[in-house]
Amino acid sequence: MTGATGFIGRATVPYLIGKGHSVTAWVRDVDTASNLLGEQVNVLGSGQKSKQLELTENVKTEIASSDCIINLSGKPLAGIRWNKRLKREFENSRIGVTNMLLKALEQTSNSVQLLISSSAVGYYGDRKSESLDDESSLGTGYLSELCRDWESAALKAENSGVRVCLLRLGVVLGREGGMLNQLTIPLQAGISSYLGNGKQYLPWIHLVDVTKTIDLCIENPRLSGAINCVAPFPVTAKQFGHKLQK
Repeated sequence: MTGATGFIGRATVPYLIGKGHSVTAWVRDVDTASNLLGEQVNVLGSGQKSKQLELTENVKTEIASSDCIINLSGKPLAGIRWNKRLKREFENSRIGVTNMLLKALEQTSNSVQLLISSSAVGYYGDRKSESLDDESSLGTGYLSELCRDWESAALKAENSGVRVCLLRLGVVLGREGGMLNQLTIPLQAGISSYLGNGKQYLPWIHLVDVTKTIDLCIENPRLSGAINCVAPFPVTAKQFGHKLQK
């Protein structure tokens, strides 16, 4: 698993261990990740924090002996002003890491049967109130292009006979981090917070349902391709803010 120390990864690791799986985390900083994830997780990477993951021989060997790769790597996009440098980091942490995983798959004979790779509903772009499903067309703009290239990199694993599930994630909700963590202070002050005029639709999913979706991808061999990871009832940002305040 990549991204094991992130918001989704920290919830997914213990969930999968509880289901009887053996989990290896590929990280930038072994010491920090080991303290965070615990002794039950096999942690691979460099001893000190580096700017990017390193595809060492140990990592290649571990990938080759795994049944499933879960790719949750991705530098957070929200809450910061984008510039050219940050966009390169967004791309390297998503497309670059995925390409490294594919390189490892191509160079070794392996037992990998499944690649679960995160993406986002940003794939569809800003479509106002249009109803969208997993067969809807690509949108326009930077986020759509980023998701397209991210998914295209992951789908190359199919050339190695690997089943690929693409998780098009909405806004992931959980007390431990993400959007809810950022809204804690205004909500505690009794202020309902939302962006813009509040009319934008906010596709959301709870963190627990993300972990269950990952588990479903592992257990159900019929699942492949794009999977919209969102709650079935869309709401506007204003409606969401009011419900969350209550």
